[in-house]
Amino acid sequence: MYINKSKNDKVIIGFCLTGIFLFLTLIFIANFFHFNFAMESDVASEAILSEQIWISKKVIPDAWYSSTEARIISTPNIGALFYGISKDMSFAMGAACCVMTLSILGSAFWFFKNVADNVRCSSCLGTYLLLALPFNISYLKLVYLYAGYYAICIIVLFFTLATYGKVLRSSEIDKWGMGISVVLALGLGLQGMRGILVLYAPLLGIEIIRRLRNVLHRCKTNRADTLISIWVIVLLCASYLGTCFPFSVGQDI
Repeated sequence: MYINKSKNDKVIIGFCLTGIFLFLTLIFIANFFHFNFAMESDVASEAILSEQIWISKKVIPDAWYSSTEARIISTPNIGALFYGISKDMSFAMGAACCVMTLSILGSAFWFFKNVADNVRCSSCLGTYLLLALPFNISYLKLVYLYAGYYAICIIVLFFTLATYGKVLRSSEIDKWGMGISVVLALGLGLQGMRGILVLYAPLLGIEIIRRLRNVLHRCKTNRADTLISIWVIVLLCASYLGTCFPFSVGQDI
């Protein structure tokens, strides 16, 4: 039985790794060689922002007005570094999207490593599905291609949930993970309300449900249970605090 399970895992891992390699190859080719394929105003504005960040040497250029959110930790910020090297907006944003794609996969692997039982198989399968499930160009632009609008949100999501799951599973406090998550929450808050709406408010709701379940089932609580609840509240507060900075006020979803 164990031998058969091991063989099945190897087949799944081999299939997933092959798929991951092929999808990454397509993503890299699209970003580097076909950046203008789905060009429109939003994609163009992200590329221009990367140029302006480098030219002005400011995270938020004086000549730039943020419409939906201020870009503090995002694809254009990374694109600015590549623009400084290449002086090519298409290359800069394509390279930045590739970096964000690899970062998403890295954060996903970290998540599965901390919450899954069969780490190798779960990590490979989960990463493969992350790349395979997007089914149209609109979704791809949100994550992997040309602009990567929500890439940083997904990276922070996986890292935060990895810390949350790790503490719940082991009942041990991950000081570094929890501390970094608070800093990331503040960073997302500086950009606007999106972090609260898509991550921290839902996570607080999940934590409230988990604590109510423990009360109803009279489960014993420990120090980790109390600290994880406090930490989730701190994440929400840190993200909200970020939205109160002058350049974040008024940045809606």
